[in-house]
Amino acid sequence: KNGTRIFVNLPDQEANGAIDRKSGEVSRWQVKGMKTNHALAFDEAGHRLFSAALQTGKLWVIDSDSGRIVTTLRIVLGVDDIWFDGGRKRILASGHAGFVSVSRQIDRDSYELVANVPTAVGAGNSFYLRSRTSEGLYVGVPNTSQGGSEILFLAVQE
Repeated sequence: KNGTRIFVNLPDQEANGAIDRKSGEVSRWQVKGMKTNHALAFDEAGHRLFSAALQTGKLWVIDSDSGRIVTTLRIVLGVDDIWFDGGRKRILASGHAGFVSVSRQIDRDSYELVANVPTAVGAGNSFYLRSRTSEGLYVGVPNTSQGGSEILFLAVQE
C-alpha cells in the first residue's frame, strides 16, 4: 500500500521481480529451483515477501528490501493461493493436495509450519476475508470431489 514497488513471480526465470512504481524498472531476484512459483503474499510492515511454488510444495520467505532468502518451508503440494494474516503473523496456503498449510512467524527470520488443515483434493482456490462478523478462509472445492462442488469456510482461531 505504501511502498514504491510491486512484487511479481517470474517462474520462467526462476526469480521474483520488484517493479518500481514510478520508473517501471524491473529488478530480478534469482532463486535457484523456483520454477513453479505461483502465489505471493506480502508482509509490508515486516518487509517479508512470501512466494509459494505450485509443484514442489515449498514456501520461500524473502527479505523484500534485499531479495535475500530468509528461510524455506515445506507446505501443501499444488499451492494455488497464499494469504498473510498480519495480526496473527500467519501464512495460509491452500493447495490442490487437499489441505491448507498454516505457518507462523516466530521472529523476524524464523517461521514454522503449525498445521495442515484438511479440505478436499483439488481445493486450491481460496479467499481470505475479514468482516465485521467473521474472519477466515473460503476454499473452493471442485466438482471432482465425492460430495460435489462446495465452498468451505475455515474460521480463524487464536
